[in-house]
Amino acid sequence: VKWWDIRKFKEPTEVLVLDPGKDGKPKSERAHGASCLEFEPSIPTKFMVGTDRGCVFSCNKKAKTDSEKISATYNAHFGPIYALERNPCFPKNFLTVGDWCARIWSEDIKESSIMWTSSYTENLTDGCWSPTRPSVFFTTRMDGCLDCWDILYQQKAPLLSIKVTDDPLHTLSVHESGVLVATGCEGGNVNLLELTDGLASANRNDKAAVTAMFERETRREKILEARNKELRLKEKTKGILGLGGGGGGGGGGGGGSGTSGGSGSSSGHGKPGGGGSGAFGKMALSALKGSKPEVPEEKKEEEEDPIAKAEREFFEIINKEKEARLERRRQKEQEHT
Repeated sequence: VKWWDIRKFKEPTEVLVLDPGKDGKPKSERAHGASCLEFEPSIPTKFMVGTDRGCVFSCNKKAKTDSEKISATYNAHFGPIYALERNPCFPKNFLTVGDWCARIWSEDIKESSIMWTSSYTENLTDGCWSPTRPSVFFTTRMDGCLDCWDILYQQKAPLLSIKVTDDPLHTLSVHESGVLVATGCEGGNVNLLELTDGLASANRNDKAAVTAMFERETRREKILEARNKELRLKEKTKGILGLGGGGGGGGGGGGGSGTSGGSGSSSGHGKPGGGGSGAFGKMALSALKGSKPEVPEEKKEEEEDPIAKAEREFFEIINKEKEARLERRRQKEQEHT
């Protein structure tokens, strides 16, 4: 990524190598190729870059070192990213287009997008938000079709699909009025389309509805992300405890002074070692949690299953959202009466 001053075109004022590695100086051989760039004037120090390897880098120009300038990475698509744009009404949410689908992301969630379209049989080539309606975005396809999506109306299929040309479409742009859409095709032609007022004019409640939708989906993904982290930690813990427990056993048997491995007991009856209670594993687990080793208790209350916990929290959020909607509806009915 290069920064230029229009008063001095001989050389860029600054250069950033898109190397996501954090081990010192960026290396060009590990760097990703930039396929698209997003800059929001209201956030002048931040910008986003889509790469040819399907990643989105969130960058901070004011960072001290090159490695710190790439502040976050989103694994968005399986191939190059062809479009990357923030929602004009909700800058924390951005749209990406690549491979066979379009995805909507929240800056707070890095492991997964919060919404996405169903997979197409044809590759998508470009996409952008409507400047007037926060719930509407457009995508172009290799089969020459332009799709218009309205996430408030439906998410499984586009609201409108138009066959613009037989040539593959590669780019599009929407006029600031939201009425006119220009598409560019492989044959070098530009087609100008006019949309109806229903697709260009925002309704009074659109912004509030999109806000609620984005917040709900972000909360859902946060719950799933926390659950996945908890499950990964649980698996890691099991592996460490298994290592510690395996050290016991093998002692005892035969003699009165036979000593079993680990913490297995010994006796004159020659009982085999108990396989160890995993003292090493307990110490490692305690170190992992950042606490001192504790004496294992005989009976511990079983912790709530993380999957059940996540599901319970998710449905609690959904129920609260439903109650809030009903309350808003009651208030509107009272205002009308």
